[in-house]
Amino acid sequence: MTEPVRTRVLPAWVPLLVLAAAAAYLTLRWDDIPERWIVHWGAGGAPNGWATRTGLQVYGLLLGGAVLWGVFEAVAMVVRAAGRQRTGLEPLAAANVHLLRLVSLAVAILLAFLAVTLPLGPHLGPGPIVLLAFVLVWGAIGYGAVTATRAMAQAKAGDPQRLKSYRGLFYYDRDDRRLWVPKVLGIGWTINFAHPLAWPVMLLLLGMPFAIVATAALLAR
Repeated sequence: MTEPVRTRVLPAWVPLLVLAAAAAYLTLRWDDIPERWIVHWGAGGAPNGWATRTGLQVYGLLLGGAVLWGVFEAVAMVVRAAGRQRTGLEPLAAANVHLLRLVSLAVAILLAFLAVTLPLGPHLGPGPIVLLAFVLVWGAIGYGAVTATRAMAQAKAGDPQRLKSYRGLFYYDRDDRRLWVPKVLGIGWTINFAHPLAWPVMLLLLGMPFAIVATAALLAR
């Protein structure tokens, strides 16, 4: 018999605490913040964007982080509500909420780090910043996905008929002709990875942000 998955869900306030700590640090060191600092680099690594010491520009990244936190928490509320309405899916809902909050924490850490280091140092180039973002966000996704996958396996064992099309966290059903299918929890849709267009669409979705960044960099030259 499979041991029940008991997910210790990350508290919602943890990402906000990170953002608040960064805001407090910036406030304490307000006089040390320069009047002007680099916030953006062009394709060749040359600075092409600056910020000035105003409240909005000093705390702007942290305010953006708070907005993103609200978005993550809204999705988490929907997922939890769906888990309560469907018998046997409560552990899966908790694991998905935990995953969302881990990603929210990773984003908060990244934005707090940038909000402090861009004006005060240590000053990193665009390469290390992109690498840090990749490690934080994908590390959080990978760590949270492990628990969510275990919770999905438990839910599938309890209700194999409803979740028969899932392989881990991914929907895979050759008999289902739909490319997009409703999520088992929460709002929105997920891709049917058995569909012939699944991987081309995934590559397009994943490549779009990089294409936008590359285009912006070329235009900024």
